[in-house]
Amino acid sequence: MPKHRLPNYLPPPPPASCPVSGKNQYTSEAEALQAAEYQEKLGSVSLGVYRCGYCDTWHLTSNPPDGG
Repeated sequence: MPKHRLPNYLPPPPPASCPVSGKNQYTSEAEALQAAEYQEKLGSVSLGVYRCGYCDTWHLTSNPPDGG
């Protein structure tokens, strides 16, 4: 048995990609946060989410938020 187990839940694949950035589209902030958390558990860097000004959906980002 593996030492670290991933959750049994896999988030559904995003419906499409942003026509401008090519990033996966998530319909809500909650859905994007869930996808970010899952990716982090796979060993990815810490991810944030933001609403895209072009397609009005949510994307993942490894960049820190502006301001602070």
